[in-house]
Amino acid sequence: MYKLKIFFLSLLVAANIFASNITVKGILKLEDTNLGAVKINFIDSQNNIFSTETDIYGEFKIQLKNAKYRVAIANYGYVLNKENDILYDFSDSNKPYFLILNAHEKFAIVSGKVVDNNLDPILNSKVNIKIFNDVFESSTDQFGNFSFTIQPGIFTLTAEYPGFASKSIVKKISKASSVTNITLVLFPIQYKISGIVTNGVRALPNIPILLYDHNGELFKKVTSSENGYYEFINLNSHSNFYMIVDTEKYKKYSSEDIYLLKDMTDNSIILKSTDSTEEDIQIEVIEVKE
Repeated sequence: MYKLKIFFLSLLVAANIFASNITVKGILKLEDTNLGAVKINFIDSQNNIFSTETDIYGEFKIQLKNAKYRVAIANYGYVLNKENDILYDFSDSNKPYFLILNAHEKFAIVSGKVVDNNLDPILNSKVNIKIFNDVFESSTDQFGNFSFTIQPGIFTLTAEYPGFASKSIVKKISKASSVTNITLVLFPIQYKISGIVTNGVRALPNIPILLYDHNGELFKKVTSSENGYYEFINLNSHSNFYMIVDTEKYKKYSSEDIYLLKDMTDNSIILKSTDSTEEDIQIEVIEVKE
């Protein structure tokens, strides 16, 4: 009697299990392309995994029990789009289920740092990355570091900072991979300050000219040539300088602050003599010439 009850109970359970099975069909797409030979996992609330694989046309089919499932791609390099990253309810045995799953290639990581020619990190350097027709912008932190998450492909990476020449590189990144430890070295744009040292009448040779930086520290020293010409070269762009001439024969000269954004090639220095007689003569000569 008990054996008979167990037999009928087993039949009932088996019938219920069989009746609860449903068929889920679908297609997996990567933009306009169907993805074949891709493994798809259906994961229930107990984290049991049931798998199927797409055919050459990107189509798949699987038998499942009535339940709710999460769907995920098992293949390296692909992930479902956000709209498909949901919980699917397959609780109605009489309902046909057909899924259109859209995937994209897993994002790749591009990271590195921006430094100057002394290999010191550059803070707040503008960094942009272009891949396909998309451009993404970022800036470096206090250590000069930057990082982007992009789709795989060929990308152009560019770093810019005021006073420095920009730097660009082109690289290719594969699916779900990383390109790290990129170092972009920026070299300062340099200009010059030059001109003639004169007393207003004639050029003055052998006059020492001192160039100071924005901190008031002596940066360079030059002496005017026999033609009164002087020149300071290799001066970093976007920097402040000022010049001083201090000799016994002439009154002390101090220029205004010079903020370098280009070459300054006509920056004459006019000195006034400490000898009042000579100054009067100079003035008379200038007046006669006019």
